Amino acid sequence: MARPSRYKTVLPTLKKIEEFDKEKTIQFDTDIEWLKANPVKIFKEDDYFSFELEDRAHKRIELANDDLDKGFSKNTLIGDSNNYSCLQYGLQQTQHPLAQRKITGKLNSLLEGTVSDFDDTFLRLVQPIKKGYSKCGNFTGAIDLNTDQKVMYGVGVLRIVIDDLNFDILRISSRKKGGKKDKEFILIDSTSKVSLDRFQLVIEAFFKAYGFIFGTLCGGSSYVISASSEEFTNIDRILFNRRPKEQIHKNYIFDSMEIRSGKFSDSYFLFPSEVLTNMCNKILREEKFERTIRVMHEANMNKYSLSTAILFSAALESISSLIPTAKTATDAVEREKFEKSEILAQLTKAIMQNNHLSESDKEFLINKKLRNINKPTNTNKLESPFTYYHIKLPEKFQKALKYRDRYLHGSIPKGNKLGSFRDDDINRSLELQFIVNILILKYVGYSGFLKNRSIEMEYYTQKNQGKTDDEIVLDQSLYYKI
Repeated sequence: MARPSRYKTVLPTLKKIEEFDKEKTIQFDTDIEWLKANPVKIFKEDDYFSFELEDRAHKRIELANDDLDKGFSKNTLIGDSNNYSCLQYGLQQTQHPLAQRKITGKLNSLLEGTVSDFDDTFLRLVQPIKKGYSKCGNFTGAIDLNTDQKVMYGVGVLRIVIDDLNFDILRISSRKKGGKKDKEFILIDSTSKVSLDRFQLVIEAFFKAYGFIFGTLCGGSSYVISASSEEFTNIDRILFNRRPKEQIHKNYIFDSMEIRSGKFSDSYFLFPSEVLTNMCNKILREEKFERTIRVMHEANMNKYSLSTAILFSAALESISSLIPTAKTATDAVEREKFEKSEILAQLTKAIMQNNHLSESDKEFLINKKLRNINKPTNTNKLESPFTYYHIKLPEKFQKALKYRDRYLHGSIPKGNKLGSFRDDDINRSLELQFIVNILILKYVGYSGFLKNRSIEMEYYTQKNQGKTDDEIVLDQSLYYKI
């Protein structure tokens, strides 16, 4: 029985990108005379489009930058066969050597036609990635991909719903003569007509979720292709937009090969696509959740242990506030005992009878301060989300909840209580990371295994000290089922 597959046309897309990247000469359609008189040479260079033009008027750099910004962002660029424009703030890194009558610079964006030409069309995002880093086949529901390249990609295409729209996520590679792989890409296809703004918001949400799950923050050159049909056999226009540089870190959530090698049940070999969908939708619709994911990316890419611990503490605060308070969350003092003490009434009376306080002082103390006197502590609040999800944290992770107060208030927990690390902040940050990851994943509906990075580092620390596997002692598990 043949495995399920989906067919996609990709060759016209790759050809369009190849043609678009070729050197071109354009003319500014502007009333700025010195720009209008000077053709501009544009050519692809690394992750930018670079440009050169003669400055026959020998403008000062301040004036040249202002004119160029208007020329690229607000006027039409006339080419031999197409008109072009740039997205706002497309101009970057302009140079004007005094010894030369030439201005050079870089463009973050370049598109055929105008932005409005991409609305109400079928759109395809083409994102180059490092070879071997595509994880499109690591989701449940992914199926084999057939293309007009006459290449079967194995499990390589996934259809999901984001923001109530259907999208196909797929991986492909361009081919050199002889059939060898050249570059790899992730493609995101809208299967219905969509506006460019909405499409770009979905793209950004997908890559934030994808980066959190797999540790690959895709970026660099990216292209959006527009077509009149979802088959993308006839390409209408192309847009180049430079996204932040691609980055890769080791604090990923999921690695299918690790799960397989760990001899877990095969029901955990793939990441649930519905969790990916939930995460994308929450990134789009919940500002605080989107901010939590951005803070996690900052923390995972950070190279300084103290600031990493502070960032994870901030993420813990943010995600905890999104989760309903557990019914078992306790006040600082047991409520019945507190009410019997009548302490609020006594304190209120003492404040009202105090002759040294103004009426506004009294109102502030009674209405603002006394109301919170028996509220749960910050640690109690952070324990509540785990109670809500019926998760019993191991003792060392319970201690990690207390780090939040210290790090966010400019203090550093004292003492080496977390194993054999030379830098305790590294280990504390990894334990904070783990408990934040639990809450993020449970919030989007994940059930599966989560790696404990702190104990993994402890293992390698002892290994580097010359201990054999039989001599290494660990007091935590490498994986926890959440």
